[in-house]
Amino acid sequence: MKKVKANRPSANRPSANIDRIPLTEKDVKQQVKEFLLIKNIFSFPLVQGLGCYPGAPDRIAHHQSRVIYLEIKKPGGKLSQY
Repeated sequence: MKKVKANRPSANRPSANIDRIPLTEKDVKQQVKEFLLIKNIFSFPLVQGLGCYPGAPDRIAHHQSRVIYLEIKKPGGKLSQY
């Protein structure tokens, strides 16, 4: 008898036909927040909403006497003109 090898995806290699869950901007913001916490960098979010100026950053970080303004976008996201 001849053995027939099954055509199954390997456990080490993801299947090419797996649908990926789309990454949202909220997910990216959470990842940035966790990264800054791991690196022990102080940061806080700016609340966006009514009365907020256009172009305000999403998060402000303070590291080694420097202030860093972070505008966070999902992959493929576009920056506004502000």
